[in-house]
Amino acid sequence: MVICPPNAAPVQPPDGSGWYYRNTAFGTVVQGRSHATRNGLKAWSKPCSMLGGQTLYQYNKRYLRAAANFWRTGYPATVGYTDANGAGSPFTNLNGVKGTHNGFELFMHCRCCTRFSGNFPAFGWHYFALTMGTQAFQPTVPETDQPTPMITSAYLKTDWTWGITVSNWQGSTIDIAGAAILVTTPGWQSRKRLILNQVDLAPAGSDLNTWSDGGRGVAACLMRPYPANTPVLLGLRGVSSYAYNGILPTPIALASVTVQQA
Repeated sequence: MVICPPNAAPVQPPDGSGWYYRNTAFGTVVQGRSHATRNGLKAWSKPCSMLGGQTLYQYNKRYLRAAANFWRTGYPATVGYTDANGAGSPFTNLNGVKGTHNGFELFMHCRCCTRFSGNFPAFGWHYFALTMGTQAFQPTVPETDQPTPMITSAYLKTDWTWGITVSNWQGSTIDIAGAAILVTTPGWQSRKRLILNQVDLAPAGSDLNTWSDGGRGVAACLMRPYPANTPVLLGLRGVSSYAYNGILPTPIALASVTVQQA
């Protein structure tokens, strides 16, 4: 809508307004102002030294591209072996639905869960180059051997210290070398249209039922502080080592928590 002749723009509205004026060759027009969403990873991640100055949002996009490219151009043995085991190795997706998948989906499911583990047994947070290893999918540990963790307590604080207790992993024979820690951004609290972000990978200790950040401060480098009293979903899944990236991770367990002041 043209509201006045060229070069006669009215005073711009204050910051936070839902509209603004813009000069065009045909005069000055008023337009709606769109605001960036505050419930996505892009808004809450920040440049991190562990990512070479990238944000987690940027790294995730690059890693997804690298993993997909490996599937297209990588080691034939890995691709062929995983492809052959796709339909016979069902796994549970983010929404809790179990089903069979093709080889590419199986490969991405395993890779994206173990991408922070680096070179096992140097487990714990260790970013590595965006290249894929030669390991093939390992079908001897199916998801039926990897039970969904039963969360009995969990907390997340504004400084990104966290703790999760489960009740069904200690003493089991499952192949868990660590736990991928996942959290929603503020504004997401249900599995419907679920958006989870992996912000840590905790190494397994003597007690598989007890998990915490261990003073590593990993997520604090990656994520902006969540406001205190913000409800979010916090959860985990068991993962194997990078050396055995083809072992299926456990299904995801989530608990609703309110962010505590550190």
